[in-house]
Amino acid sequence: MGVNKINKTCGEIMSLLRLIIIFLLVYFTVKLIQNLLKAPPQKTEIKGSPKRKEPLDLSNADIEDADFKEINDE
Repeated sequence: MGVNKINKTCGEIMSLLRLIIIFLLVYFTVKLIQNLLKAPPQKTEIKGSPKRKEPLDLSNADIEDADFKEINDE
């Protein structure tokens, strides 16, 4: 009786291991196929040059604060 119980338990463990291995193989196969079918990232190419190359010639005297008017003045 004891040997049959050990063999049965060992068989159940082997079945579980086979199931886990099959699951992992399927999982990694799906991931590999998804990776192969995925479009490569597009490379953004910017052509031309900026129109204004020199920095802005502004001083603090040239910059003024804006005047805001309250909308709800009643």
